[in-house]
Amino acid sequence: MPIRWLAVPGSEAWVAQAQAYPRDLLVDHADYERKAVPYCMTAQGRLSGGVPGLVEAPSPLTGDH
Repeated sequence: MPIRWLAVPGSEAWVAQAQAYPRDLLVDHADYERKAVPYCMTAQGRLSGGVPGLVEAPSPLTGDH
């Protein structure tokens, strides 16, 4: 089943691997988020000066992190 928002289709091998080992996929994703969220929040803070709404708009996206 294709995922419509992906820029390129995933390989069948990747899908099979993800289905066979869902826990590994979730751990990998959580590790990615653990590293990415602080960086994004720092960048958001640095770039928000003088741009109304830049901090408020994505705040719901970071609220669960």
